[in-house]
Amino acid sequence: MKIENWSANPAKCAILFGAASAAVYLIMINTTLAHLTSISGLKPLDLRPFGYATDEVTTLFKALGEDGRRIYLHRQIMLDTAYPALLAMCLISLFRWLGQSLPFQRFIPIGINASLGTALFDYAENLGIAVMLLNWPDANPVLARLTSLATVSKSVLTTVALSLLMFTALYWACRQIKIGALRWRLRS
Repeated sequence: MKIENWSANPAKCAILFGAASAAVYLIMINTTLAHLTSISGLKPLDLRPFGYATDEVTTLFKALGEDGRRIYLHRQIMLDTAYPALLAMCLISLFRWLGQSLPFQRFIPIGINASLGTALFDYAENLGIAVMLLNWPDANPVLARLTSLATVSKSVLTTVALSLLMFTALYWACRQIKIGALRWRLRS
């Protein structure tokens, strides 16, 4: 049996990291985040793309109670340590795969950097949430603002990365159709 170098094949990497990130995402959305929402009646901080204020953090953490805060820290944050890297690797692999056959690659490095930035801000968000949970009931307004800024930055960079990916995929698909049509005409 031949062992392939998967990193040399961005399409295979995209499939592998895409499947792994989708699995972790579905687990988070359908279990931990759904459970935290049902306990508190409020959206967890991870699901607030426009950020939050200190009083919203306090309201959420009070509504979660001790068990909910423990689930947030030990289950949700733990799952969310894998997700940002898996998503970034999936997006980077997709940009590499689509970009290798495009003459116009101006947006590829921007998409890759946005993907990396998304992961970094997601980790900053997780760290901020974890510290706030560990320090509960002491609410630090500066930490809440910085964590909220990380959440907003993650959301913006995710939007940028996914928008660039859709643009790149559309451009790639149009190019493939055009190349296919030219080949068909040449054969006729």
